[in-house]
Amino acid sequence: MNDKLMEPQKATAQILKCADSICAKKVREMAVPFAVSDIMRETLSLFHEQMNELQKTMISGIQETLQRLAQVNLQFTHKYKKTFDRLLFFEIAKETGFPIYLECDTELQDMLVESYRANDNSCNINEMQQIIFEYYDEEYVNSVCRSFANSNIFNKERVGLLKQGIAVYQLHYFAAANSLFAAQMGGMIRDLYAGLSKTRKFTQSEKNKVRRAFKLGNCRDDSEKLMLAEVISEQEGGIMIWCHVARFFLKYIYSSGEGYMEEYPKRHMICHGIQTNYDTRKMSLKLILCIDILTELAFRVGKMKETAQQVIIDI
Repeated sequence: MNDKLMEPQKATAQILKCADSICAKKVREMAVPFAVSDIMRETLSLFHEQMNELQKTMISGIQETLQRLAQVNLQFTHKYKKTFDRLLFFEIAKETGFPIYLECDTELQDMLVESYRANDNSCNINEMQQIIFEYYDEEYVNSVCRSFANSNIFNKERVGLLKQGIAVYQLHYFAAANSLFAAQMGGMIRDLYAGLSKTRKFTQSEKNKVRRAFKLGNCRDDSEKLMLAEVISEQEGGIMIWCHVARFFLKYIYSSGEGYMEEYPKRHMICHGIQTNYDTRKMSLKLILCIDILTELAFRVGKMKETAQQVIIDI
C-alpha cells in the first residue's frame, strides 16, 4: 500500500494516543491527594472505574469511526482512479482513432493507460497502435466473426458475406475486405433497426428528439444514421461508451464530404469509389471494430426481444 493510503491509519493511531493521554490525565486530576473517609474513598474508587470504562468506550468509538473513515477514503480513492482511467481511455481511443470503446475496464485499457503514463502522460501513437494490433489478433477477429454469425438479428446471407470479408482480411487482402465491410455496414444497421422495431416503435416526436440529441438536422426517417441513433438511444448503462460510439459512427464513418478520409474508412466515400486509401490493416481493423460494435448492439436488441416475449408469456 502506498504512503498516501497509509495516512488515514497513521492519523487514527495519533488521535487514539492523544485521546488516551487526555482521558488518563483527567482521571488523575480527579484523585484527591489528602485523606478521605472510607465512603468517599470507595466512591472515588468507583468513579475512577467508571471513568476508565468511559475512556475505553470513547477510544473504541473513536477508533471504529476513524477506521470507517479510512475505509471510505480508500474506497473513494479507488473509485476516483477507476473513473479517471476510464476517461483517460476514451481520450486515448480518440487520439489513436480506433473505436475500442467496448474494451473499457479491460486488459487493453490497462495496457494503453500504462503506455500513456510511461511516456510522460502523452500518447505514443506508434506504440499504442502496436498494442492495439497485438490485442486484436487473429483469434480475436475470429471471435468477432463467430459472434455476428451466431446473431439472430442479422440477415443470414449478409452474415455469409461478412465471413468472406474476415477470411480475406486474415489473408491481408485489406482493400477487398474493406470494400465488403463498408457495403454491408448499412445493411447491418437496417437489420438492427428492424429487430428493435418489433418491440419498440418510435413516434415522430421521439424521432425528432433523437435528431436534436444527436445533431442530425434534417436527416430522413429512413436514413441509416437516424436508425443507428435510435438504436443507441435505447441502450441502458454505459452511457459514456455509447456516446463515444455514436460520435465515431456519425462523425467519421457516416459523415458526408471528404473530411477525415486520411485516417478513417468512410462508408459513403468507399462505396462510391471516391476514397481509395483504405488498403491497409489499420483501416480494416477500424471497420472490424465497427462490426463488433454493431454485433454487440444486435445482442442487446435480441435480449430486448426476449424480455418482451417473456412479459407477454407472463401476462
